[in-house]
Amino acid sequence: MAPKLKTGTRGPARKRDSPIKLCCAYKRCKSGIDVKNIGKDLQVKKNKVNLEKCRDSQHAAAKVIRFCCLRHKTLCLNPKPEPAKKRGPRTTLNKKQILHLMEVLRQDGAPWVCVAILIQLALAERGGATMQCRFRWLQNLAPEDHGVPQISVEKVNRKTNARDVPIPAALASLLHRWLHDAPLCGCNSQWPFQNQDTAPDNYLFASRTVSGERVWNQPMTREAYQLRLRRASEIIGQERANTRQAGGEEHCFEKVDLTKIGTHTFKRSSITLLSAICTSPAVLEAISATSSGTLDRYYDDPTPDRQIQALDTAFGPVWRRMTGKSTPLEAASTEPPKRKRSADPSDLSGAADVDADEIRFCARCGEPRTDLRWKGCPFCCRPYK
Repeated sequence: MAPKLKTGTRGPARKRDSPIKLCCAYKRCKSGIDVKNIGKDLQVKKNKVNLEKCRDSQHAAAKVIRFCCLRHKTLCLNPKPEPAKKRGPRTTLNKKQILHLMEVLRQDGAPWVCVAILIQLALAERGGATMQCRFRWLQNLAPEDHGVPQISVEKVNRKTNARDVPIPAALASLLHRWLHDAPLCGCNSQWPFQNQDTAPDNYLFASRTVSGERVWNQPMTREAYQLRLRRASEIIGQERANTRQAGGEEHCFEKVDLTKIGTHTFKRSSITLLSAICTSPAVLEAISATSSGTLDRYYDDPTPDRQIQALDTAFGPVWRRMTGKSTPLEAASTEPPKRKRSADPSDLSGAADVDADEIRFCARCGEPRTDLRWKGCPFCCRPYK
């Protein structure tokens, strides 16, 4: 009578002189251990193993490779793929670079991209939402309209918040002129597109087929927007190479990584340029519909120019005075403000109120008054008096 097997075992123990059913897969293994019933810790899927280090006797239909020890298993494993290199955030552009890029796009036959950039800068919005802009978003553009010119953003995707963003009269007048008087023309192209209906429900940037026919009921995709920016970056790269070879004046894109120019560049550029003029966080949140924490962490780019300007504003009078090149205004700013003596003998304070032209700091928020022509604090809007 055969011995009764215990529940959960792999069968009877292998006899001493029994032949090896399955050897270790490692071709240099000499252990003589049968790995037919080896544990799962020493079994590996075939697609994760370097077969050049395994025995040629492996069955072609085998899906699992077995090893006698952890060391042999590690030797035969495929090396782990290197982690993908992070692209990093999109680069930010200054005003001169934005104007040059828009001119390149216009001459390259993409004036609609110039309009998209202007709207994206005014809204501090993502490129995907800007492509879905309809004509009804543009409100009160005409000079005879009584309301404030604004762009009414609709919730077109999960990341876009509906809001009304007022725009300057100059931008409203520019858009109105392009829409009703003279379109923005480029190389064999224009915006609004030829035969485009500016009905309220129509898209500003209508898509088109491969053959060039416009699809008026579909918006341009973000990928098409990105493709145009990539093509413009290649043109700018060629311009920069020619400028370097000629040895002339430095190109405005000399220190810019052109591979990082994308649709998200203009949201970062908008936030960075607005932050550079001391705009309050509440204003930035209202324009971009993004929290101040997110703006500070991901969008407000401390560019080298901004860092140099901050250092020069804070400490420029110090090192210019040390070198004897300080201006009269900087020399006066290093001296404490003079207080006017009171003409009243009963005034025991010894000084009267300081003149508004001599105030150097805001009494409410404590921020410095860097320009004596300022009549009020740009940080908290309190008048200097």
